[in-house]
Amino acid sequence: MVFLFWEVECCQTVVYSKCYTIFWTGSGLRLLNWQLNLKFPQEQFTATQSSHQIVLLFSKETAYRVYDEFDTTQIEYQKIGDLMVRAEMPVDTWLTGYLLSFGAQVEIIEPKYLKGVLAQEAQEIYKKNKP
Repeated sequence: MVFLFWEVECCQTVVYSKCYTIFWTGSGLRLLNWQLNLKFPQEQFTATQSSHQIVLLFSKETAYRVYDEFDTTQIEYQKIGDLMVRAEMPVDTWLTGYLLSFGAQVEIIEPKYLKGVLAQEAQEIYKKNKP
C-alpha cells in the first residue's frame, strides 16, 4: 500500500510544499520519495513590498539549489556551466539573507544597488564576527 502526504507552509514571500511517498511494507513504513517545491507568488506582494526584476549569476556548484528553488523558465544555462536567473522578487531583508546563504557562489547582475546592500550586510557580519 502506498500513501502520499502533502505539507504546505508559508514563510514571508515564499510558499513551499513537500510531497512524501510512503510505502507500507507489512512490517513498517518506508519513505520512497520526497519532493520540495518553492514558489514566490505575486499576490503576496504589497504596495510596500513591490517586486523588482532581479538578475543573478550562480556558479555551477549551486545548480542543485538553483533548480530546486527557481522555476526552469527563470534559469538560463551559461557556456561555462554557471546559471543566470531572472526573477521578479521583492527587495527586502528576506532576499538579502537568502542571497547571503549562497556565499560567494552568487553574483548580483541587476539591480546594481542590490550589490551595495548585500556588501553592507556582509561587512556588518564580518565586523561582528571577526577574529
